[in-house]
Amino acid sequence: MRRAPAIFPTGALADQRHGVGFITVHDARTASIALYYWWQSFNELHQRILVGPKHDPGAMAPLVHASAGCVWELEVIDFERRAWLADVLANPDGPDVERYLSRQLETEI
Repeated sequence: MRRAPAIFPTGALADQRHGVGFITVHDARTASIALYYWWQSFNELHQRILVGPKHDPGAMAPLVHASAGCVWELEVIDFERRAWLADVLANPDGPDVERYLSRQLETEI
């Protein structure tokens, strides 16, 4: 997560972004994986993935051929999607980014 400032884009509303996103850290069987997601153009989810040796997460590097994610990571993406729709895009009172940021997924995956 220390790499987040270098990975997430800057500019926020000037680039049609609210400047928010989320990170999934996956301790897979054979590798360390960090998936960085952010909301772009208000309704698009963008992603960057870093992967490295299981024994050395500090050696993670960008994944060249990115996947959409494993079934466990997709649960997190689904939670974030539903929250973004409810709190930002479909909120009758207008976008509420603070409400979106206050949500937490509490599950064992």
